[in-house]
Amino acid sequence: QPSTDVQEVSFASVVLLNLVAIAGLLLAFVGVLITVHNAVRYNRSLPLGVLVGIFKMSIALLMIVTLVGHLFKASRSNTMIAFSWNLLAVGVLGWLWMRLVNGRRVYLQRGWAVEVDGQLWVVR
Repeated sequence: QPSTDVQEVSFASVVLLNLVAIAGLLLAFVGVLITVHNAVRYNRSLPLGVLVGIFKMSIALLMIVTLVGHLFKASRSNTMIAFSWNLLAVGVLGWLWMRLVNGRRVYLQRGWAVEVDGQLWVVR
């Protein structure tokens, strides 16, 4: 009898983990679609928006991999050189990320927005 209870708990755990993984993948896919949609919308060009959206997702993935790799590697490597290279890689990826995001300056330069009393108003 006890082995049946353990098997039932294990099966329930596996089912729950699979459901959580599927939900996570679906949410990630929706996030990718929203990112590409916003890139197309705010760049006001389908080809450019898709390209920027793909680059944004690629850089985000590279940043996550670098940060996670650094966290797991940090406990094994105490060298300052390894830390410096990881910090430099994250810094470069962060800089690229900021270049791909349309900020206040881009909106004003392209005539997509006006600034009134320190607030940015998007022109439709």
